[in-house]
Amino acid sequence: MPKVAIVGAGVVGATIAYELSGLPGLTIDLFDAQAPAQGATGAALGILMAVISQKTKGRGWRLREQSLQRYRTLLPELEAATGKTIPGDRQGLVKILLEEDWSRWQQLQTVRRSQGYPLELWTRAEVEQKLSGWSLDYEAMAGAIYSPWDWQIQPQALTQSLIEAAQQRGVRCHFQQTVHSLPPATVSKHCQSLPTSQDDFPVDYVIVTAGLGSDPLVGTANGKNPLLQLQPVIGQAFLLQFADAYNPLHHSPWRSVLTTEDIHLVPLANGQFWLGATVEFPADCPSGEPNTELREKLWQQAIAYYPFLERAEIINYWSGKRPRPVGESAPVIRPLDGYDNVLLATGHHRNGVLLAPGTAQEVKTWLKAKLT
Repeated sequence: MPKVAIVGAGVVGATIAYELSGLPGLTIDLFDAQAPAQGATGAALGILMAVISQKTKGRGWRLREQSLQRYRTLLPELEAATGKTIPGDRQGLVKILLEEDWSRWQQLQTVRRSQGYPLELWTRAEVEQKLSGWSLDYEAMAGAIYSPWDWQIQPQALTQSLIEAAQQRGVRCHFQQTVHSLPPATVSKHCQSLPTSQDDFPVDYVIVTAGLGSDPLVGTANGKNPLLQLQPVIGQAFLLQFADAYNPLHHSPWRSVLTTEDIHLVPLANGQFWLGATVEFPADCPSGEPNTELREKLWQQAIAYYPFLERAEIINYWSGKRPRPVGESAPVIRPLDGYDNVLLATGHHRNGVLLAPGTAQEVKTWLKAKLT
């Protein structure tokens, strides 16, 4: 029975474990040095921006479309298997436009219509009518785009449901167990075992999806050139609380994620919202810690776009590091150089939740080809 090891139990690794567990005749082990859904997954807002993105062809669109289609069936599967509702917002996404760049969005609307995905373009008057209870600065906007296909899913709850459902189908989980650097490949380019802090596990196939932990795991070529380079990009976000009198959802029939100039506002339950996120490269954070000035800038920009936020109470904020590939496109889905049975599925940068199902389909295709 072929043994498959998946290293990294964030949303991508958990999705891969679940999808592979549907293949017969495999032994699947999922490893993580921490509890599941930590790292980049633990900091993500879980916004699925696919139809509203300007990617319309090639690998970038293929992964998005695979993920969108799979989410429509995956979420009901998981909720039926676990008996738990996966929180999120499935009302779609509204992107506020500050400039009248209608031709660009009309072209996208035409392309999406041909692909079977609706996009609605709203004038400023239509935005004011539809979002009447949100107290936005309507004079500052040119209009908006509404995408009913672009959802939001709470990443940690999704990951936990994926793991629970995968375990029901026989996946073995090894959390709080560090995986050390992969041993050198054999003459036949084969990785025969996975060294961990507790034991060595014999393997036939290894899927590396450990985010920023992937670099040290895969090592270098000939002790010199790294086989993979991932750059940490910090993102900070806020948890906000509204009193009932000021909660826009109490004054408007409309509920969806709002985004303006890449600043996202996610409605939750009980008068709470997520707001994020900064994009902080190493040059912005020389100490490796989140930049407080950029967090304050995010807050001030958000108030300018969404003036009603001035009435919100900031009850928490957090940060996480997203893995951005250096020298290649995100995400990295390819065999590891020098090995015939190790696949990289990592480096999703800001799109781990969005692209997790599409990534899992790519991994599944690779493994099925290996098994035939």
